[in-house]
Amino acid sequence: MATRAKRAKASEAASPAAAELTPDALRELLQTMHRIRVFEDAAAREYARGNVGGFLHLYNGQEASAVGVLSAIRPDDFVMAHYRDHGYALARGVPAGPLMAELFGRVDGVARGRGGSMHFYSAEHNFLGGWAIVGGYLPLAVGYAFATEYRRSLMDEERDDIGVCFLGDGATNIGYFFESLNFAALWKTPVVFVVENNGYAMGAALATHTSVTTISEKASAFDIPSETIDGTDVLAVRARMDDIVERVRRTRKPYLVEIITYRHRAHSMADPDLYRDKKEIESWRAKDPLERFAAQLLDEGVLDADAWTAMQAASEAEIAEAVAFAGASPQPDEAELTADIVGPLPAEIAPSGPTRTMTMAEALNAALAEWLAETPEAFLLGEDINAYGGAYAVTRDLPATFGDARVRDTPIAEGAIIGVAVGAAMAGLRPIAELMTINFALLAADAIINHAAKIRSMFGGQASVPLVIRTNGSGVRLAATHSQNFEAMFAYVPGLYVALPATAYEAKGMLAAALRLPDPTLFIENQLLYRVKDEVPEAVYTLPVGKAVVDREGAPGGLTLIGYSRGLHIAREAADRLAEEHGLKAEVINLRWLRPLDMATLVASVQKTNRALLVEEDHRSFGVGAEIAARLQEEAFDSLDAPVMRVAAVEAPMPYAENLERAAWPSSDRIIEALRAQKIIG
Repeated sequence: MATRAKRAKASEAASPAAAELTPDALRELLQTMHRIRVFEDAAAREYARGNVGGFLHLYNGQEASAVGVLSAIRPDDFVMAHYRDHGYALARGVPAGPLMAELFGRVDGVARGRGGSMHFYSAEHNFLGGWAIVGGYLPLAVGYAFATEYRRSLMDEERDDIGVCFLGDGATNIGYFFESLNFAALWKTPVVFVVENNGYAMGAALATHTSVTTISEKASAFDIPSETIDGTDVLAVRARMDDIVERVRRTRKPYLVEIITYRHRAHSMADPDLYRDKKEIESWRAKDPLERFAAQLLDEGVLDADAWTAMQAASEAEIAEAVAFAGASPQPDEAELTADIVGPLPAEIAPSGPTRTMTMAEALNAALAEWLAETPEAFLLGEDINAYGGAYAVTRDLPATFGDARVRDTPIAEGAIIGVAVGAAMAGLRPIAELMTINFALLAADAIINHAAKIRSMFGGQASVPLVIRTNGSGVRLAATHSQNFEAMFAYVPGLYVALPATAYEAKGMLAAALRLPDPTLFIENQLLYRVKDEVPEAVYTLPVGKAVVDREGAPGGLTLIGYSRGLHIAREAADRLAEEHGLKAEVINLRWLRPLDMATLVASVQKTNRALLVEEDHRSFGVGAEIAARLQEEAFDSLDAPVMRVAAVEAPMPYAENLERAAWPSSDRIIEALRAQKIIG
């Protein structure tokens, strides 16, 4: 088999690099391994004392892996890891005091007490997490490494940094693993995937959770070179990593390393460890990498007994000091609860100059073109956005102007598309990712909700995600799985902006605003509005973020109709009918943004009209209308002369049959019916 030629065996002899390490360097490897062991033992004690909460995943027994790998890279290389992250952070040089303080949930922790055990992060040390979602961060590592290549090739930066991404054997079964390897190979990103195979995915033994038990073989499907290394021998790990790092740095292509290791402790401190045989545990403890390496250095005269004793005492003292530091650190002030959810808003750019008639698709295209022209860090990625021109022609002609490297077709892999974009945004690029429809956003929900929206807060404000995700809702004759609207679900998420333009004018100005935000925006267009025309300024402009607008002034004591996206057009139609047929001059409010939601404009309107009805294309239950109704009754109860009304999609999967589809949609007819039911009109 051709791919086997690319794999080195675990028993392969170490390269000369390890033998060339100086005595001081060898002793430093041992010191770091011992520091990790002592830190983890102290963390376990503090957990038992109640000072550490949540899950606590300890790294005892796997120290040779982290130390061997990370001693082979440079400070400008980045590291990402899974939730068993203490050892990596220490091996990367992050001080023990702030790490322990993070375990204690204190303000002097590496993430200001917001991340905890599973979310260590230190931008200063290029240690970029600590990620709790198994496999979910893998495309982020690819995106972060891609940012380096983008800057090298398109921005002429002279750099050759790479990335290292640790994962466990269980993570190699998740879809993100395969999507990430495909992206890494396809886009030629310099990242080393280090799979620590400790034989168990939580409690499931290797043979029960994967059909390919030699994990390194999984890379062969993507033509990524790989090998397996003995993770109980720190010098074997270091020797192979010296070669691998040099290769990745030189070729700018990914590599996968499987390190055979074993955790001495249970999966977490909450795990009774009933699934492993005691003889198995003892047999691996007998191969303890720390004891093995110490004995080797003593035998070879690199270390004497007194020096080893002093080394151990130094680690114990350092970690004792870290525990004292953590205990003395204050708890976060309650103001920390809402700090770093989003960053400051950029300055607005007022509309000016001549206008021309554009469709919404053309207005979006113009906003993208203007942003790409002025922002070298900006690029587009998504399915069929290049040669095809985008499923709705929004990106048409952009490749000819800006090139394939900045308008990038991707695999059909929505989760990885957004994950790669998140990683690139963390690295300082300005990605605009397109999801062909919001129905497919469910496949990317982890990347959007668990990562993009939480990174700034979860890591104590050390990172941001300036990302725009363009997608669309609704549809005609597309049936149940391609006609949905999930804006309420995503508007629920703090840290995420949610925008829904209703006109071409809004589409350009709101997208221009979203592109300048320092945090992620889900920009939801509407398939039925792409051809709607409007007068649009030709120059760059932005519209206020999180601000609704009074689309039509209404009469006092009348009615406020609230809409967004296509719901605005339905509200306008209803307002025309109410004026013509019933003499009621309704006020129409266009929300534009769902998060942040402009309640001030809504409350002011209801205080004037005393009644409100909201139109939404999503389902009525648990939707945007339900939220607004609740808030209006909390903030404007004394002004309401009638219950807040809602007209929404019928609560059924969207049918294909045209008559049933039309019956499911909100409409001006249904608005009139709702108002009659409340006796607001006759």
